[in-house]
Amino acid sequence: MILKICDNLHIIDEAIISYSTVVGRVTPTGIEANGKYSRSTTKHVGRISQMLGIPIEYVTMDKQWFAWYDYGANVKYDGAIGQASTSKILAKALETGTSLIEAAILALPEITGKDRQRCIDQLLNEGVDSQKIDDIVFLNHLGLM
Repeated sequence: MILKICDNLHIIDEAIISYSTVVGRVTPTGIEANGKYSRSTTKHVGRISQMLGIPIEYVTMDKQWFAWYDYGANVKYDGAIGQASTSKILAKALETGTSLIEAAILALPEITGKDRQRCIDQLLNEGVDSQKIDDIVFLNHLGLM
């Protein structure tokens, strides 16, 4: 899954990417941060921790290399699910304690527009059965979800 949390903060699969640097991973037990980076990146990791309600574990407290941008940046990833829809997915993950993929399936009825198709495409790419996705969409259409 490619989720946009905010400008310059993404989760791709389980990797937490601040600007263009992988700074940690979302694991079943929390966030495994690679170490300390910039102040912004520390805030980024903390934001994800708060949104998912999971702790941060630092592999090391050493200062890590970071891809600096002299004039600021707005890093984008093609096909990323937008901020509002990502918030819905992360809220489902927090509410249910499930993986990001399962949370995306559960949030699918609440996701609209281009993000809905992006989410479906990414779920299919992750190996989710198309029938499961169709069932969720159908149940939502009937008002049962």
